[in-house]
Amino acid sequence: MYCTFGKPVTKYYYHFEDNNFIKLTGLELEKTKKVDKLLDFKEYDVMLQKIFKKNPWIKKKLQNEGYMVDLSKPHQYLLTPTAFNNFYKGVIGEKIFALVAEKYRLDWHDMSDLEKDKFELVDGFLKRGIRQIYVDVKNFDSRKRAYFESEAAFERKERYKLERLKTKRIVIVNLYDWEGKEYPGNSKDWIIYYPALFQNDGTLNRSVVDSLSSLLNEEE
Repeated sequence: MYCTFGKPVTKYYYHFEDNNFIKLTGLELEKTKKVDKLLDFKEYDVMLQKIFKKNPWIKKKLQNEGYMVDLSKPHQYLLTPTAFNNFYKGVIGEKIFALVAEKYRLDWHDMSDLEKDKFELVDGFLKRGIRQIYVDVKNFDSRKRAYFESEAAFERKERYKLERLKTKRIVIVNLYDWEGKEYPGNSKDWIIYYPALFQNDGTLNRSVVDSLSSLLNEEE
């Protein structure tokens, strides 16, 4: 889960043979031809601190629950790429979404409340009375957005989820607008994509919260 380079650092380079961050083949402090993917913890920390500055209540809640909220300082031991990308980023993104849902009285249920055959398909669901919508929380930056824009591959995966969940709609909420370009959302009936819960300066995008609330009123 952790790696070390013999001294405190804030970044390193890595390489995987696959796209799921499982087959790690290299870790280096300096970029090489074979080890060329950068993991800069300070870069990710910039996003967190922008969100915390505009929404200090989120930072306080996370601290109270023992979450790591400052990635800017050099450390002797850093999370491996697998632990960071597949665990930390996902967990803290889902937790921030859950805190926003709680603050604005949206009834959020995480994966622990999903039926066994639906576990891991999405992060959870929002519920109002008998109505509910399944939600996936993402943290796409410009590199990951390319995956989202390859529409055929993406839609194939999401339609599979739709069939397994036996629902008519999936909602994807991207946590943060990394580039500040205000990407448009997705207008398809069966999948709704919100490009950023938080704007580039860390401001909460209330229109996303309001839209999710409206969707719950529409669902049958």
